[in-house]
Amino acid sequence: MMKWLAFSQTKIAELSSNYLGLFDVVYQTLHTGSPYPVTREQTMTQIKILSAPKS
Repeated sequence: MMKWLAFSQTKIAELSSNYLGLFDVVYQTLHTGSPYPVTREQTMTQIKILSAPKS
């Protein structure tokens, strides 16, 4: 199920999470060198959103 969140006039998709899938991706990145699917810029944007004051 996908929800849309409004943040600073930008729509951001919220996807359901899967921790086992996350651990598999981390393993594949560390052991086979496959690219991690989340970029540094995406991580920084997420931190800014989560750190924003609640209004």
